[in-house]
Amino acid sequence: MSQKSSAPPVRVPAEKLVCDICRATRKHHFAEDKIRSVMEGPAFY
Repeated sequence: MSQKSSAPPVRVPAEKLVCDICRATRKHHFAEDKIRSVMEGPAFY
């Protein structure tokens, strides 16, 4: 015989869910793009 647990289902807070979605869909910048944006920026020296 199998027994069901009486614990309620675990709910994830909405803020954590939103953070997880943002983290998963974050844009990944390649090293070449980072170097290019630095080289195109204004020279302060």
